[in-house]
Amino acid sequence: MLHHLVSPGGKVVGIDHIPALVDWSVQNLKNDGLGAAIDKGELVMVAGDGREGYVSAGRLAFLLLLLVFLSPD
Repeated sequence: MLHHLVSPGGKVVGIDHIPALVDWSVQNLKNDGLGAAIDKGELVMVAGDGREGYVSAGRLAFLLLLLVFLSPD
């Protein structure tokens, strides 16, 4: 969803501390037709500590922290 809000020209970075969830997210994005955005670097998924943000090219590239909590109810 965020990718569609910042396109064209924007970049969305997803961060998770569990590498397997990063891999799963990349596969889900590709399954949703966003493989080209991943290939172009418009969507980036990384394993790391989201509390530290994401530093790319010497600048903070993580401006918005979006937390989604899913409930079984």
